[in-house]
Amino acid sequence: MECGYARLTVWFADPFWVGVYEREAEGRLEVCRHTFGAEPKDGEVWQWLLSAWRGLDFSPAVEAPRRPSGRENPKRARRQARNRPEKTGAGTKAQQALQLQREARRAERAQRHRQRDAAEEERRFRLRQEKKKETRRGGPTRCTVPTGGGGGPLTPGASDILRPHKPGPGAYPVPEVMGLVGIVALEERRGRRPVVTEERVLGLRCLRVSVPVRPGLRDDRRKRRAEQGAAALYRAGVRRALTAEDFPDWPALEGQGLRSVDPEPFCQAIAVPLALAALRRAGILRVRATVALSGPRVSRPLFAAARLCPQVRHLVVDVPGEGEELAAWLREEYGAAVLRPGGAAPDVTLAFGPGGEERGTVLRLYGPAPGLAGLRPIPEEGGLPPDLAPLPLLSLLWECGRLTEGQIQIHAT
Repeated sequence: MECGYARLTVWFADPFWVGVYEREAEGRLEVCRHTFGAEPKDGEVWQWLLSAWRGLDFSPAVEAPRRPSGRENPKRARRQARNRPEKTGAGTKAQQALQLQREARRAERAQRHRQRDAAEEERRFRLRQEKKKETRRGGPTRCTVPTGGGGGPLTPGASDILRPHKPGPGAYPVPEVMGLVGIVALEERRGRRPVVTEERVLGLRCLRVSVPVRPGLRDDRRKRRAEQGAAALYRAGVRRALTAEDFPDWPALEGQGLRSVDPEPFCQAIAVPLALAALRRAGILRVRATVALSGPRVSRPLFAAARLCPQVRHLVVDVPGEGEELAAWLREEYGAAVLRPGGAAPDVTLAFGPGGEERGTVLRLYGPAPGLAGLRPIPEEGGLPPDLAPLPLLSLLWECGRLTEGQIQIHAT
């Protein structure tokens, strides 16, 4: 009668505790490796074995080591075990099986990468062909930023301010000038004409347009004055603008060709400090914390946030398709304790896009108005202007290289 054997070995492989489950049947050995992270208790190991038994991913089968035939004297076995030097880890055959599993997964990843690269190259080729066809047909004419009589930057006069500018649907956009940003501010003062001045905000060259308002001013008149100020900024080469958080006339600015500063890249770049700050606020130790990464795809910021692996106990990658590949890579390369979605409830969820499961403290790091769950990033030196929305301003400073991740502190409100 053929007998089967099973053995679970748990040991410390710096910097994590890992377990190797071996099962042998009909002379063939299969092995599965699992990373626990922090040192597990006996009850936790038993609970994991009961819950994850049917979903274990075993390696390809190898020839099992030979076992001695017949019954061995128990006293002799104890004496040999006592005199044998201490050994930790899996046996040679188990290591061979794990190596086969790593090679198979590496080959599968390489095949997927080749297919993805080929598809991307085909897409770029078709895009180049479409651009060539558009050039042959005659593309749109470039427009230039108007300049003053001396060739310098345009200084908007009263006639320029009062003439609204509406770029046509086929107009070619003027390239953005890095460092030249517009500020649109509502100011209680007399007068009807917006006033344009130049100033520097935290080292950034800005053009500020002051829109006069007074108590009781009708909304349509305020909107018209905001349009006049936005038109003056557009003629001076400004394409992005900063405003107060409660600015009411953004549709008027967008109608004149201005747009807001997108805070999404900045918020995703500081995802790791935000997650650690959320854990500190909740009083959760890192060695006991579970953090989830969710999004529609494995983007560069989401991949960079995976450096949380050695800082927390468990990491959950909730990304359809590419998430399984990233989780397998983290397990193999770093021994990270990566869990499957839908299991243990995460303490913090970093959402890099819509569609993922959101549990625990959810930090939505996407869209024009990211939701940071009461966390507020500020520079170490402080000093943000009180009349400007902080996230777009910080995003602009980060984009221009005037602010790095190490110069940002996360405050909880």
